[in-house]
Amino acid sequence: MEKIDWNKIAFFSALCFFLSALEYAVPKPLPFFKIGFANLPILISLSVLKKKETMLLVFLKIFLQAVISGTLFSYVFVFSFAGSVASGLFMMLAYFIFRSKISFIGISVCGGLANNVAQIFLAGIFMFGSNVKFIAPPMLCASFFTSLALGSFAENFCRKSVWFNELVLKSPVKIDSTFSEIEKVNFFYVFLSAIGFSVLTFRNSVFEIYFVVVLFVFLG
Repeated sequence: MEKIDWNKIAFFSALCFFLSALEYAVPKPLPFFKIGFANLPILISLSVLKKKETMLLVFLKIFLQAVISGTLFSYVFVFSFAGSVASGLFMMLAYFIFRSKISFIGISVCGGLANNVAQIFLAGIFMFGSNVKFIAPPMLCASFFTSLALGSFAENFCRKSVWFNELVLKSPVKIDSTFSEIEKVNFFYVFLSAIGFSVLTFRNSVFEIYFVVVLFVFLG
């Protein structure tokens, strides 16, 4: 019997927890809109974890999202559970059946659409009845584009990430750890942007907000 790699599961679970918290803090233009940041670790883990480990990660992600959003003992948890399980299963099927013929983009789209179809099905049974046909098109469209974006990010990340290649190939990759001048400038801009975003999100001072806006305009 193969042993479960708890170290990797703990690492990917922590990523799910962090990205779930990040997604919960992002304002939603529509009540049903969900970017799905927490699906990224699951998507990437398909190349690293065994099948049962990936499903365990899916269940841990469901629990962590429910704890963060406070929906663990509500009907919302049922929708989240059904959608996440359907998404995880379809991503696994797409990866392990069509491994050499499908990219992370296709896998992500399969998972996103499966998530929404499962939730739409439950919404039709328990809440909206036949009226679910009015919310299905925008949900599916939003799911398609967000899944496309997440899949594109995962595809690019897994192709270029030294960390990911070491994790999959289990062989160290030598890299140049020095930063170029352009990288230093970009890092400085990212650092300022993070501070500015924190000020705009958590501070109520009009002066501080105006200062950040003017700074961003000047740097732009």
